Amino acid sequence: MENAICKVVNEEKAQEICNIIDAYIDRCKIFASNKEKLCEEAQIYERDLFNQLKRVSNAMLHNPQIATVTNFYLWLEGASYNLKMLLQMVLLGVRDLNEVHMTAKIHSSTMSKLGSAVRNQKSLVIKLIPHGLCTKLTDKEVGQSVWVFHPCINSGEIKTKYLGLLFDDQIKNAEEGFKSIVASIEQKCRAGNVGNLAGEHSPLELASTPHCSTPTI
Repeated sequence: MENAICKVVNEEKAQEICNIIDAYIDRCKIFASNKEKLCEEAQIYERDLFNQLKRVSNAMLHNPQIATVTNFYLWLEGASYNLKMLLQMVLLGVRDLNEVHMTAKIHSSTMSKLGSAVRNQKSLVIKLIPHGLCTKLTDKEVGQSVWVFHPCINSGEIKTKYLGLLFDDQIKNAEEGFKSIVASIEQKCRAGNVGNLAGEHSPLELASTPHCSTPTI
C-alpha cells in the first residue's frame, strides 16, 4: 500500500512538469507586449521548471518503481522546453549563452542516467511464460500481454526485441528532439553566436509550440 501511494505521489511530480509549462505559456500570452514583465515571468518559471525536473529525476533514480517510460517521456519533454525557455531568455537579454550550455550538459547527463534506469526497470516488469512454440509476454507496468510466436529465438531475445520496439516507438523522437536542441546550443557556443539561435522563438512562438503530449504506453 505504501509503495502504491509513493508511486502515485511521484507520478504527480512528473505531471507537474506539464503544469508549469502550461502556466508559463499563459503568462507569455498575457505579457507578450511587456518585455520587462515577460523577463520577470520567464526567470520565475524557468527556475520552477528546472527545479521540478530535478525533483522528478532524483525520484526516478532513487525509486525504481517510478522509473517508467511515461515519466521519462515527460521529463524529456520538460528538459527540452527548459532549454527553449533559456534560449528565449538569452534573446531577451536576461541569460548568458554559456549558462544555457551548462544547463544542457546537466540535462544530458541526467538523461543518460534516466534512460538506463528506465530500461533496467522495464526489463524487470516483463514476464515471459513459454508455451510450446509461443511465449506469453506480460508487461506488468501497463497490465498488457501478447503472445509471441518464436520457433527460432529464445526468451531473452524476445525481451530485448520488445524493449527495443517500445523505446523506439515511445521515446526515440523525444530523445532525438532533445539531442538536436543540445547540439544547436553547443554549435552556437563554439561560434560565439548569440543571435539567430537556431531559429529560437519569440515568447508567443514558444508558447504555441507543442509540449507534454503523453505517449500511449
